[in-house]
Amino acid sequence: MAKMVGSYSIRNLIQSSEYLLKLTRSLRDEINDLETARDEVRNQQKVATKQGSLVKKMTNYMSEELERMELSNSNEKKNSSDTSKFSKNIDKFSVTESKLRALRERLAEFIEGDDAESLRAVDRTLSIELKQYESFLLTLTTLLNEKIPSLEKISDRIKAEKRESEQQKLLLREMIELFNNEIDDLEQALKEINE
Repeated sequence: MAKMVGSYSIRNLIQSSEYLLKLTRSLRDEINDLETARDEVRNQQKVATKQGSLVKKMTNYMSEELERMELSNSNEKKNSSDTSKFSKNIDKFSVTESKLRALRERLAEFIEGDDAESLRAVDRTLSIELKQYESFLLTLTTLLNEKIPSLEKISDRIKAEKRESEQQKLLLREMIELFNNEIDDLEQALKEINE
């Protein structure tokens, strides 16, 4: 009974160790995935910032051009009466400029606003969680390394008990054979006495 319990405990310890090893590997994979996602977010944030700056420059340029054209148009109106086509083009530019301004405002909110701060907060949180995972993995590895010698001792003890058990079986077999031989000898002696 004690041997069965010892063997069962060893199996449980081995299964637990294997499970912890699988868990460690899956946690490492998750950490790698999270780091990759964090790097992708940083890259996307940089691209968005560059695009936002480009749109901002474009809208500033469009605004300046529109102001220059309106100024030029007002000067030409004074000098010329055939400016209807030019006015229509300026109106189109005005509509485009207002759309670009709205886009620029939204991009400015993204670049300078809460999104960037929330991404930084997520990045900090992710770093903290990664450090916690690393600490957990280190503790787990240390614990497993501490348990390995005791598992080896238990395994050696079980092997020794198994050898002892096999020796006892051999001894019992020899004793049974000897006992059977003695019984045969006694039966033979009884037959001889009875004859």
